[in-house]
Amino acid sequence: MEKPLTIRVKEIEEQLIKVINESGLPPFILLNIMGNITSQIQEIDTKEVNDYIKEQNMKKVKKGSDK
Repeated sequence: MEKPLTIRVKEIEEQLIKVINESGLPPFILLNIMGNITSQIQEIDTKEVNDYIKEQNMKKVKKGSDK
């Protein structure tokens, strides 16, 4: 059975904090790394949103042509 989202989020946060604390890297390096990761996540999110919008628009067009 899959864990609830709130538990999964908490586990990811704890794992990230552990890795950051154990890295021994200075904050300015960590900020750069986290910024790169955030940018990549935003790109994925934008692509998924755009794909969803395209899918919904295609459904609307199909419904319109079925009439």
